[in-house]
Amino acid sequence: MKIEEAVALLYRDLAEKYTGVQKLLLLYIARESENHAKTFQDILTLVGAGRADCRENTILETIEDLRRKARTKEGAKEVLGIMARLEQTVSEEEYMEIVIRALTEVPSSTDIKLLQELFKAIANDEKNTIHNLQK
Repeated sequence: MKIEEAVALLYRDLAEKYTGVQKLLLLYIARESENHAKTFQDILTLVGAGRADCRENTILETIEDLRRKARTKEGAKEVLGIMARLEQTVSEEEYMEIVIRALTEVPSSTDIKLLQELFKAIANDEKNTIHNLQK
């Protein structure tokens, strides 16, 4: 999940431009993105799907552009606004790819229920991220 990993780096870059609670929030979001990347990869490995690469290159290039823009405090403010809008799109794309693979390849109905709960938790994390960025 190169995208979530790149997003985590972007939030770490942004955190360097802030102090106090804003910095803590951005570091929290970065850690959350790192955790989601690892969880998504673990799920793909579990269902034998390998690594997800859905339109990854274009998205990664965009994230790198945002990292460059965020090098200044003024640029960081602009990037935060952009990320508030982009956050949903990136996570939904990865989320849907994993859900489709997982629900068709996991044999046990108990496993499916557990994965559904995990996906709900990740989706809730993403909603909280978007809410926090819009403040």
